[in-house]
Amino acid sequence: MEIPVVLDGEPVGSCILTEQGLYWQINCSCALFSDRVERLYCGRTRLGVLIREGDRLTLRRRLSKASTPQLPPKSGVLTLRPVEEPEPWSGEVLGYPLEGIRAGDALLIPYEDTKPCPCEPLFCFFEIRDGFWRLPLKL
Repeated sequence: MEIPVVLDGEPVGSCILTEQGLYWQINCSCALFSDRVERLYCGRTRLGVLIREGDRLTLRRRLSKASTPQLPPKSGVLTLRPVEEPEPWSGEVLGYPLEGIRAGDALLIPYEDTKPCPCEPLFCFFEIRDGFWRLPLKL
């Protein structure tokens, strides 16, 4: 299967992902656009380092399916920068058990206008945004 490779939302190359039994074979080719070391990512998972071959950046690698359950990517693209993907989260905040989603630098707990803030008003760092109580992880 051919998967586009993007950088900041713009296509810069493509990757052929082939199933080989218990492995994924990755053959990636991208435009040469910088002198930096570029890495290929599937979400937050680094798949490898692209190397310069003539006027292209390439990556040829074989990875076990067990070590890369993210492949093939749910988003349909691979990137040259890690992408934060929301993940389920449960734990305690100031002694209150909470469940929600960790998205980047914040915890998101679904907002319901019939329920109060999941935290004591005196210690509340939550804000309401996009239908969620949002708690920044870095204050």
